[in-house]
Amino acid sequence: MIEKEANREESPEYLRMSLAAAMTLGFKKGLFYRNARLYCINLLLTYASGCAARCAYCGLSNKRSGDYPDKSFIRVAWPTCRLDEIIERIGGRTERDKDRIKRICISMITH
Repeated sequence: MIEKEANREESPEYLRMSLAAAMTLGFKKGLFYRNARLYCINLLLTYASGCAARCAYCGLSNKRSGDYPDKSFIRVAWPTCRLDEIIERIGGRTERDKDRIKRICISMITH
């Protein structure tokens, strides 16, 4: 299941994922507006030390106040999960959902 960032799980064994990706893969409950579908799983490498960059636009910037685990990439939750569980969920999709995931985007912070 979803792990708490405070436990200091780090990449490559753990990744953060967008809330929409977590909902699509069944890690989080929720509904999409007007039954929209997500076709891209957005993943983010994560490290206990956080991001070293000072990008003014980014919520993970070390320039922003707060502890890294409490910061959000783009205003929504980015839960942390084990990579092997993410792979298992993507590979275990039902025949009905096979066409739902078209790509996976892996982003990284400046570490």
